[in-house]
Amino acid sequence: MPVTKRRRRYAREHNELVEGSTRWQTLMWGTTLFTDGVPFANDGEARAMWNENRDRLLKACGPGERPSAYFKFDLAITDTVVCKWFDQIHALLDRDLISAEEAQRCEQRHAELSASTDFGTSFASLNNIRRMGMDRIPPDLEKEFILAARWHAWRGRAKLAEEYLFRAANIYSAIKGAAA
Repeated sequence: MPVTKRRRRYAREHNELVEGSTRWQTLMWGTTLFTDGVPFANDGEARAMWNENRDRLLKACGPGERPSAYFKFDLAITDTVVCKWFDQIHALLDRDLISAEEAQRCEQRHAELSASTDFGTSFASLNNIRRMGMDRIPPDLEKEFILAARWHAWRGRAKLAEEYLFRAANIYSAIKGAAA
């Protein structure tokens, strides 16, 4: 039996959390890539595992990100799964949970959140978007630009916020026009 399987079986038997295991994946992302059974008997068991390993799981996240269990157990968001980075930042902004230091790290990680970037300027014109072709538009780009607009407004950059809202509107128009 490979060492990984033995380690995971031992962890299950001794209620440990092993990075990469089904339990880890469930607490981090709300789902698992490959299942080897039901990770938790109930929400109480998942909550207990979360409480025991909270700091370790939070440390594994990047700036502006939190484990799925954080949203479920700490923020009591149960009506939707908050998994994409822009959804996570929206939820954190809603609750004023991003510090100034974390905001700077978010801006280093995501170009559209940075004050010193020209990210997405090719989407400032509807003609440019049409020339690029609809198959070249990432599926969540409109949502990313909406977050960027909110982010820049929150950071006091009204002009950038307006530019990102305009880009998001252009993408929406291009997608709606292509669907018609």
